[in-house]
Amino acid sequence: MPKRKTIEERFWLYVNPEPNTGCWLWDGYLDGRGYGRLGKGGRSGGLIGAHRFSWELCNGSIPEGLSVLHKCDIPICVNPEHLFIGTQQDNIDDMIKKGRHLEGRRRSAIKRTGVKKPESAIRRGENHPMFGKRKMICKNGHDLTNQHNVFMGTDGARRCLICHKKRSLVSHYKAKLKGGKL
Repeated sequence: MPKRKTIEERFWLYVNPEPNTGCWLWDGYLDGRGYGRLGKGGRSGGLIGAHRFSWELCNGSIPEGLSVLHKCDIPICVNPEHLFIGTQQDNIDDMIKKGRHLEGRRRSAIKRTGVKKPESAIRRGENHPMFGKRKMICKNGHDLTNQHNVFMGTDGARRCLICHKKRSLVSHYKAKLKGGKL
């Protein structure tokens, strides 16, 4: 029976350095909020945030009550040089300073009413103050500033072409396997 890989060995399998930004992009499992997660080992070991594991691996344990925050604002980045330790309030202050937040009333209105980005703003390709800045990187770390990596979805939103092609291929092969044609 082959020897099980250590958590550190498994961590490095999913790290993909991105040369332009210096981010180390996580290619493993992502949670619902887009953060990388790594199994601690065994069936009941649970999961740890990939960025938290990276910090602990390079800098030691995280003091209780503190979080590992991103300087680069890329949730899948696990480069310890792009991470720092801080409180939840530090994270909120950083978010406000960088303009990555929605004011309380506006955010509540979106949740309550399901208001979408105005059609006129979509057609003009403009930002709308209610919906923040245009994304520069997709959740998998692909560059969205390069026009060749982007296409407009049927809803008018910018989509990552690389991720779309990957999903399409996966769907294609799953369908072929299901139909027994592969």
